[in-house]
Amino acid sequence: MKKRYYFMDLMAIVSSFAVVMLHTSGGATGLKVVVNRFTPDGLWSIMTNILFAFAVPIFFMQSGAKVLNYRDRYDTKTFFTKRVSKVVVPFTFWSILGYILFKAGQGSNFLQSFLAESIIGPYWFFYSIIAFYLCVPVLSLLVQYVSDRLLLYLIGLVIFFKSVLPLAAVIFGQSMPFLNSLPLGGGYLQYFLLGWYIANHELSGKKRKWIYMLGIGMLALEIALTLGLSYQTPRLPYYNYSPGYIKNFYDIANFPELCVVVALFTWLKQSEEKIRSWNFKDQLPKAAGITFGIYLLHPFVIFYLLPFLQSWLGTSPVGVRCLAYPIVIYLVSALLTIILRKIPSAKYVLP
Repeated sequence: MKKRYYFMDLMAIVSSFAVVMLHTSGGATGLKVVVNRFTPDGLWSIMTNILFAFAVPIFFMQSGAKVLNYRDRYDTKTFFTKRVSKVVVPFTFWSILGYILFKAGQGSNFLQSFLAESIIGPYWFFYSIIAFYLCVPVLSLLVQYVSDRLLLYLIGLVIFFKSVLPLAAVIFGQSMPFLNSLPLGGGYLQYFLLGWYIANHELSGKKRKWIYMLGIGMLALEIALTLGLSYQTPRLPYYNYSPGYIKNFYDIANFPELCVVVALFTWLKQSEEKIRSWNFKDQLPKAAGITFGIYLLHPFVIFYLLPFLQSWLGTSPVGVRCLAYPIVIYLVSALLTIILRKIPSAKYVLP
């Protein structure tokens, strides 16, 4: 019998809530970042976006940990059949519904909006993960048959092209022609490969210590640079864009956030035995089982529910808004997932 890893369940729950935190922080603060003047709303907005930026990358790492060894369980045809039914079909269905509710009559047809990733903002995640799934048959052979040394070389190469070079482009304020020289697996391949590697290898205490130190250091650097550059005057010309604060240094494509996410993933994995001692650990798989439904539904809940929350709590302190909005939206999304799943045919669009 396959061993259950509870840290994966906990990771899914925490990450799904972090996603909702990110997508409600703008509604809670109005992104009121004023150049050269610290405001409570602006600071809350920046700190929320930095501290919860790990949300989707952790999902990516989880996906890599789970699917890159699919050959141990079934063949490639079965792998694609499962991915289409569990990811592509729900993604397409809710995108169509989102187009009907949010975009119809605005001048672009469904196919244009769908290909431009402009129907439902948070669904950008699906474009990246589907690109990864298309490469999994090749990547699975690499992780299965190459030596650890060659695999680490590949991971290092991916990190260089997909995390270090984008950061260098930000620092020097110009694009680099070889940024996309390693297109395999989409823009976030580093997270998928690292998720598989860390989940399937025991890291020494010394290596974990360095990972934690690097993660904490990079998080501090993200906060310092984001606050410092967002409020400096005059603004650097290549940073001067809406909504008024600098997100480059905690962007998930860049090296600092990669370090933060890897440290968090490693720490959660090392917490597996502690999690197993929790009295409520058996509830974790049930809660984790609805997180994909929460991801699919929360943009709709935000669209319809957030205006009521803003009218009800709009004058409350920003700390209250930044906590109340995501908690309410998360719980409503979870409740809707549970209710809708009771409809027999819903399993095809809300797995």
